[in-house]
Amino acid sequence: MRIASNAGSRAPANVAFQNPDGSVVLVAAQTESKPREVTLTWRGRVLTTLLPARSVATFRWEGASGGGTRKPKPDAK
Repeated sequence: MRIASNAGSRAPANVAFQNPDGSVVLVAAQTESKPREVTLTWRGRVLTTLLPARSVATFRWEGASGGGTRKPKPDAK
């Protein structure tokens, strides 16, 4: 189920989904021709990462049944 998106904001385009297992997935697209540093915050945890130019990145947080709050795990793309 889609739980958030950022249509019209200055951040890289992104959309977040919650899976049936409670995990949350964020897909972010950096469409500009230069890399961009982004900071993700979820349940009091913060991750700062660099999105390469013209890239798409996926981040996944485990659900409540998976051990509570954790740092997102970037999936290589």
